[in-house]
Amino acid sequence: MVIDIKRGPLASTLVLHGFQKNSIDLKGWFNYIERWFQKGGVIPIKMDITGKNCVTGRSTIKFENGKKRLEQNNFQEITGIWIAALPPKVKIEMFDFIFAAHLDCTSPRDTLVLCWDDQIIRFERGYLETLAKDLYTYLQPAYGYGYQREFRQGPTFYPFGVLSGIDAFSEEAKQITQWSIEYGRSDGNYRIGMFRDIYPINFLSKPHLDQKIGNQTLQCWIESSPQHGELHTLINNKLWSWWIPEDNIATVREELKPMGLLICV
Repeated sequence: MVIDIKRGPLASTLVLHGFQKNSIDLKGWFNYIERWFQKGGVIPIKMDITGKNCVTGRSTIKFENGKKRLEQNNFQEITGIWIAALPPKVKIEMFDFIFAAHLDCTSPRDTLVLCWDDQIIRFERGYLETLAKDLYTYLQPAYGYGYQREFRQGPTFYPFGVLSGIDAFSEEAKQITQWSIEYGRSDGNYRIGMFRDIYPINFLSKPHLDQKIGNQTLQCWIESSPQHGELHTLINNKLWSWWIPEDNIATVREELKPMGLLICV
């Protein structure tokens, strides 16, 4: 198992939002995530749990102890789980991990984050698509995206609209806060079919593809030009992946801005 390594500066991240709450298979998800760590060559070491009968308190606990608590409670009434693999020298566990999974069902709209050291597993389309397709089995998300971000900039905080490691007065900080307001709050303006921004890979459901771009749907617009990226069906009529080459992201973003679909631009 690869644990005694020097962590690199760059994190790869997969984010999924908007689960079908009545269909969440928490036990199945947990078992999948444990295998995900193992396949990555790392060991889950620490865990944090929130829930009615299974709270770890203010500090994290050993993974095996957390697993026992979840099993004793039959994975019932759990609102959040954080799991991490850590290198030998760690100051702050929430920042210094090499692999992490964070599932949060406490907000009005749910979020899952998987984050890992890019030097262990590269940011690749096929790998991200496989993860999203597998995870759909347990959560049935309506939206998601993948990106790379330096560890010092809090890649696992970014999906929740929390600032970390950047200028609090920067344009990026305003955009991150905007996501927290529109998606994370019950009175926010987010609706299924909207985008946070445009990322190298975006995971879409039918409400996204049915959005109107002029006199055509988003699906038709994407498929009308290779400059708009590539759309793949992952799960028929349920989940698609939209892959956009890095050089085309800015152009796609600018073309979609006037349509009112992008929240953080």
